[in-house]
Amino acid sequence: MRALLLAALITALSWAAHAEDCTTPAGYEAAMAVVAPGAAPLEHLTGGLAADFMEAYNAHPPPSDIASDEVLLYPLRINGVAAIFFAGGCLVERNTVWRPALVEIRERAQAIFDGGGV
Repeated sequence: MRALLLAALITALSWAAHAEDCTTPAGYEAAMAVVAPGAAPLEHLTGGLAADFMEAYNAHPPPSDIASDEVLLYPLRINGVAAIFFAGGCLVERNTVWRPALVEIRERAQAIFDGGGV
């Protein structure tokens, strides 16, 4: 039942992201708290951390070109995380990232932060 509610929430938030009133990170977190009480993001990346993470994320196979300046990472019961991307304060994309890939992306992001690039 909880999985069904979560799927409905994600669909609703997806539609809301394309509406005139966008889904903000705070709005997404509030909605998650209603659907999955106790759910909290593993990480909430903004600024330079989000930029480094997105550079590494977009370079990771399969390459992507998501433009995002804020990222929420939520744990999933499966071996992954839900990556929720925002640009200009509005939801733009959601993806599942498997934990081994997340480790690689974080290592690349750290290399970018350290000045080594992707």
